[in-house]
Amino acid sequence: MKKTVLLFGIATLFLLFLIPQAFATIYELTPRQANLFDLDHYNYYLWGINWKPVTGETVKNITLKIDDINNWNNKKNVLYIDLLDKVSPGLIVKRDTPSSGDGVARWAKNKHISDILLDTYTDKDGGPRGHVEDYSCLFSKSEIDRFNLFDADGNFGFGFDPDCHYWNKGVSLRVETTNAIPEPASVILFGTGLFGAFFKRRKI
Repeated sequence: MKKTVLLFGIATLFLLFLIPQAFATIYELTPRQANLFDLDHYNYYLWGINWKPVTGETVKNITLKIDDINNWNNKKNVLYIDLLDKVSPGLIVKRDTPSSGDGVARWAKNKHISDILLDTYTDKDGGPRGHVEDYSCLFSKSEIDRFNLFDADGNFGFGFDPDCHYWNKGVSLRVETTNAIPEPASVILFGTGLFGAFFKRRKI
């Protein structure tokens, strides 16, 4: 009887290894000039990225973050943030007229590049004594679908047009993917109780 139970237990564990287990990989991408030169209002900024999920991965969540952002004064301000279909990899800085609206959208239209306005941010408590905060933009399902469309060729980007001047500690993109078919190393981790999310960081 004990031998039968033991064999049954071994067979069950073996089957668990064969059944696909969903696991997460978290990618964190940052521009080489992380703070985008403190987002000066005389410029707009294009961050081009060459990246795509590995075969078999599905994008689950996307979050764009700006750490410790604070407008330089307490006057009217707005930061336009766009998702772009195609941008040369790296950071591109272009001259802009302050308080002229979304310069990134105008650039994309002139270049016949698809884009969507992800968000507009306003610091309601700016200035040297203002409140410093962390900005976060979590993509909706429709925005993730558009991201996947833009990223089909492995290139996409973001545009930032500050109609004011935003000090900050850095911009980053966090992409969480899932894969229903674990790699051999993942199966080993799962079997030893060490299974979990994988983190990959990259400066672009």
